Formats: sequence, C-alpha cells, structure tokens
Amino acid sequence: MIGQFAQAIVAQQNNANGIGVHGVAPASGTGVVGDSNSGVGVQGNSDSGGAVKGLSNSARGVEGSSETAGGVVGWSTSSVGVAGNSTSGRGVQGVSATAGGVVGISTSSVGIAGISESADALVATTSAERAAVVHGNVVIDGALIANLKLFRIDHPLDPANKYLNHSVVESSDMMNIYSGNVITDGNGDATVVFPEYFSTLNRDFRYQLTVIGQFAQAIVASEIARNRFGIKTDKPNVRVSWQVTGIRQDAYALANPIQVEQEKPAKERGSYTRPELFNQPEEKGLVWVDHPELMQELKAVRERRASKGQKF
Repeated sequence: MIGQFAQAIVAQQNNANGIGVHGVAPASGTGVVGDSNSGVGVQGNSDSGGAVKGLSNSARGVEGSSETAGGVVGWSTSSVGVAGNSTSGRGVQGVSATAGGVVGISTSSVGIAGISESADALVATTSAERAAVVHGNVVIDGALIANLKLFRIDHPLDPANKYLNHSVVESSDMMNIYSGNVITDGNGDATVVFPEYFSTLNRDFRYQLTVIGQFAQAIVASEIARNRFGIKTDKPNVRVSWQVTGIRQDAYALANPIQVEQEKPAKERGSYTRPELFNQPEEKGLVWVDHPELMQELKAVRERRASKGQKF
C-alpha cells in the first residue's frame, strides 16, 4: 500500500480460475501501478479470469508507461486482451517511447476495446510516421475525418520495392460516380441500365459523354428514369464513354449532411490540425487541446529520452 488508502494490491500467482492481479482504489488513487524502464510494468496471467483488471470512477483504470516495451500488454485466447472502462477518465492508457503503448492480442475475441460516453474512446498519437497500423478490414460506423486519404498498393511494376499511392477524390457533395462504355446501334441509339437501387440511392444526376474512335456527336437522349438513360449519336455504331454522378439521398446521408464550412468550437479555436504547417508550436495542435495530459506525458517521455541521447 502506498500513501494512505491510495493503492491496494492483491496478487495471486499462477491463479487458474480467478484474477491474476486485482487492484482497488477506495477513493481516488490508482488501483495498480507498474513502473519499468526495461521490462513489463504490470503483468498478469490467468487461464479463465481477468489477468489485469482496473476499475475507476474518476481516474484511470489501468495505466502503463514504458520506454522500451509495451506500456500495457494483454493476451487472451478466449476473451478480451485489454479492456478499460471509465465513467470520467481514461479506461486504458499506454505511453511508450519505442514499442506499443497498449498491445492487445486475442485469438477469439476483442484485442483492445475502448468505450466512452463523454470523450474519445481511443486516442493514438506519435511523432513517428504512423500513429496506428491495422492489418485487416476496418468497419467505421460513422464519419471518417482526415486531412489526407490515400489508396496504397504494391507498385504493379516493382511490387517488392515500391508503393503506388493515389489520393481519394474529394467533393463538397456526398457524390457517387458511375461510368462505362457503350456502342450505339444502327440507329445511333444506346441505353445504359443501372441496378435497381440506383434511383433510390441517388438524385441530381449529371452526365458526361465522350465519343471514341471517330468524329461524331453524342447527346443524352433521355434522362434517368426507371434506373436507365438513353444516348443518341448522329452516326450508327459509335463507341461512347459515359459518366454519371449522383448525390446520395439515402437515410444516413439525409440525416448527416456535410457542413462544408464550419466554425471551430470555442474549445478548439486557436488550435490547428497540423500546427507545424502554420509555424506554430506543437502545443497548438488539436490533439493537445483534446488530450493535454496525455500529450504532456508523451512530451515528458521524449524529453527524458532526449536527455539520455536517445531518439523517441
């Protein structure tokens, strides 16, 4: 016990049926604290219960800080690797200078779970190139907000040594794009048919037609109706490349329209998503506004390593 009723630890080694490490803070202290400069701060092994469990009503359930290994590491073969629940603070926080701040590994359930009703469920920040790496599919039930969205694959001409990067097309509208090629018949007519959901999903259609291989004229003979539109050329058997765009009108799009120009909330005014691009200090960054304590801890880790001649 450290201090006065601040921290209490009950440890049961090699416990196959219960909790490996259990810490309860009666008032406002920390349940379990582990500090390490080269190894694991806190480690709990359990075959069927919680290896490490932290519950907090006002502070951090589990906190891990490490300069060389994982701040918080959780392995599970049948349940949650790392889980943090908090009503007003951080469920799980991990700060690391060289490895994973929080690492969760599970073979049959959730590796890392973050749930919050009043703040960010998960925050990842780094001075390196990537704050988070996900290998596998990602499902986002909501908006994806980013300064830059890239499509990246192994370069088709040199897949072992190069990447091919493309930027995602941006628009102030929630726009869908459809395109294709068609050849008009002997009368110069062609019909483009869309899937059944097309007219229900889209509105405000816009058209572009390009004639291929010869000089000819092409027009939209009939606009979209019953999920199809007609093309007319002044010559027969003309190849036409067409493109149609539509604005989404599905239930989610209607309930969540894009606000193109938006005033920053009072808390975020004076801050920047990328302060270095405006010659501003890092403390002017949006992440500092949202998570000042976390960023102060991260900066302190960098400064400690810099004092030792180590890179972050």
